[in-house]
Amino acid sequence: MINHILPYRIRLVEKSCFLPALEAPLGISDYNWSINQDGAAKGYAGLSLSPRDLAKFGLLYLNEGTWDDKQIIPESWIGESTEKHILRGDIPGFYYGYQWWVHESGLYAAVGYGGQLLMVDPEFDLVIVFTNYYSQTDWFQTETPWRLLETHIIPAIIE
Repeated sequence: MINHILPYRIRLVEKSCFLPALEAPLGISDYNWSINQDGAAKGYAGLSLSPRDLAKFGLLYLNEGTWDDKQIIPESWIGESTEKHILRGDIPGFYYGYQWWVHESGLYAAVGYGGQLLMVDPEFDLVIVFTNYYSQTDWFQTETPWRLLETHIIPAIIE
């Protein structure tokens, strides 16, 4: 989805513009994105990034689309994509934005297959990346990162 939304939002024509638009400014060079039958990147899944590059994307969002004093993604899109659009009644405290899971606290996260997780917490000026591999496809079975955040990371920041 993001692969098809971002071309509109950042005014690029290329069908698979997401990473080319971020590649040079963020210094992302080693990535793989699964393609569909039309040869276009799957905008909703299949993106492989290093933890460092995933953190760069989180920092871009934390800084409201700005990287090195240059607006890469419109600030309005950062806000809109991380708004609480759909209440997830089955997942307490969580809503769904545009490709982001948004917690009622304001923290938001991109969740990938098998426990890949990018968390952005604007309140604490924090970006956290977890890379794991769990065989379950239900990401809430991979609750360890959430527990670590609540019981260790946030309390350490508050102190």
